[in-house]
Amino acid sequence: MTRHILGVILALSILILPVSAEYTGDNPLAIYKHEKIHGDLIYTIGDSRYSNELSFGDTYVVNYSANDLYPFSKKKGSNRGEKNNIKFARLYLYWVWSHNGSQGAYPEMDVLLNRFAIAPEKEYTDRKGSEPFDYPSGTYAFDVTSILKGSRDNLYTVVVKNINKNNVFFLNGIGLLLVYENPDNPEIEYWIGEGCDILSAKDIILQNKEVTTSMSFEGAVDKSKIKSATLWTIVPSGDKGKNELQFNNKNWKNVYKGEPYNDLAIDKRDVTNYLTENNFIKIKDTGDYMTPSNAFLVLEYKSAESTPGFGIGYAILGFLLVALMWLGKKKA
Repeated sequence: MTRHILGVILALSILILPVSAEYTGDNPLAIYKHEKIHGDLIYTIGDSRYSNELSFGDTYVVNYSANDLYPFSKKKGSNRGEKNNIKFARLYLYWVWSHNGSQGAYPEMDVLLNRFAIAPEKEYTDRKGSEPFDYPSGTYAFDVTSILKGSRDNLYTVVVKNINKNNVFFLNGIGLLLVYENPDNPEIEYWIGEGCDILSAKDIILQNKEVTTSMSFEGAVDKSKIKSATLWTIVPSGDKGKNELQFNNKNWKNVYKGEPYNDLAIDKRDVTNYLTENNFIKIKDTGDYMTPSNAFLVLEYKSAESTPGFGIGYAILGFLLVALMWLGKKKA
């Protein structure tokens, strides 16, 4: 009897281990850009929604209006955004369930932005190599800076077309990120993270393993100079709430619940109180199926006037000026 039970456990282990080894997270998000500027960033998905199955010749369209791009957009008769200068603009296309029949396959597509053909600068993909659904997912990142810089349109339209006669795929949505400079804005420091890591705790059985992806925001932070810190995480397919977000030593549960809609979760939260000198995140699946794809950390610095010691320094300078004026009058 004991030998029979051990045999069953061994057989299950053989079946389970290849799956569990793949779905625990093996593609941590990578930093695309990190710098300090006077400005801000905008992230919007426009009128994105989860697509139907895209077969050969099918298209998927997303529009971004002037309101989506506020405060960069320039409306006729308004000076809104006149001092804003685009540092860079990046389009993120989140695709999933790409296959040919019952076999996983990578998608082939044409992508247009306001009639300009664009190609991905970076292709982040993940494929776990395990049945029954060995279908890849991906995040394609497009540099669209030149198109938006050279445009004064108040509507931007992205059109995605499947150009493969045999393959089909779905889209979770398309995100547009604008980072812009403005001398009147506070100084900020930002990190832009990109990637694609399929997580599925549903496939981890009989093993005490975390199903986690992570990213480090490299560079030491002086907390005394920070006014606020905001963290964005974008997680396609995160819609069941069976997940966790960790920022340094702070942990939140039930974070990704299909907001703004099923099959896409966008979380934006204040993390000022949890900053450390060196910061990192972990996104953990506890029973969902999801694909973390972006993380943005934005720090806003205190103005010089609010920096400790700034007022005292000006007071001393004022006292010295008065003293010099008094001495000058006395000598006269």
